[in-house]
Amino acid sequence: MAQAVASGGAPPLPLSHATTLARAQIRARQFIIDRMVRPQPEDDALMEEVLLEKGNMVLKLMKALDNVRCKSVCWPANGGLMYEMTMEKGAKWVSAIENRTNFIHHYGGEPDMKISGQSFQVLVDFTPVHLDPNDSAALEWVEINNNMKEGSILEARWIKPVAYREEKQRTALLVLYLKMVEEANRALKHRLTICGKLLQPRKNIAELW
Repeated sequence: MAQAVASGGAPPLPLSHATTLARAQIRARQFIIDRMVRPQPEDDALMEEVLLEKGNMVLKLMKALDNVRCKSVCWPANGGLMYEMTMEKGAKWVSAIENRTNFIHHYGGEPDMKISGQSFQVLVDFTPVHLDPNDSAALEWVEINNNMKEGSILEARWIKPVAYREEKQRTALLVLYLKMVEEANRALKHRLTICGKLLQPRKNIAELW
């Protein structure tokens, strides 16, 4: 029997859709401090409480948007330190280009630490090693060759440090941080051309999207 719908109301979302929507809303409120090494304290809960207070102190020093605060903090399995804000606009404000460096400066971070907003990771096996993931022009060519929107690739990096490669190694595992889930899903479905080679990306199982 069809489910009755209250007059003037919309039918409830299927549980799977509601869960996906809730997850997307949480991701939109998050930002990550990349390359931050997790300490090994005796009390993880106490350390997270300290880091949460530190994040809010930085926001206060920067005179952030009204009512914008850090809600929680955690250490994702794939690295970095993740903050969840009380509102989506807070995560966008911190992740904005003009605010990222200032946040790290007030936070007291190392020079190689940086802020990244919401991203969707795909792993690309057998990527030619002559690709330079730090070259923005090279990443732009990847976008162009795969009909991606400009700025779709937020970042790229090799999983294993270059120093640990074998002498005659020609390919390696690359991780791409994509801005939109649609681009990530399209890459998984249609593959990616990188340095003239057609490659099949795969999802990072540590990522929930």
